[in-house]
Amino acid sequence: MEEEEEVVSVEVCHECAARQRQIDALIKERARLQKQLSALSRKIPTRKASGDKFKGKKLHCPQCDAPVVERKGWRGIPFWGCSRYPKCKGSLQHDRSDKKRA
Repeated sequence: MEEEEEVVSVEVCHECAARQRQIDALIKERARLQKQLSALSRKIPTRKASGDKFKGKKLHCPQCDAPVVERKGWRGIPFWGCSRYPKCKGSLQHDRSDKKRA
């Protein structure tokens, strides 16, 4: 015996129908924006954290050409400072690309 499915028609109030149209429009807009975001994220080049860009290189002070040494600032941030400090105050920024930023 085959059972026939009974089709029930439900009347929807005007407000509910309008709200459903808004929801449908938002779902379509979200799908469109996700496609755009996906396309944009493919265009952004990724940068690999390779550590310090100065690692393995002999660095010299930009002011007096003396060798530099790794130091830490008063906030604990590393930098390359002249080995002749305090006579020379030359320094180079440390590459912090591999550090997590808060």
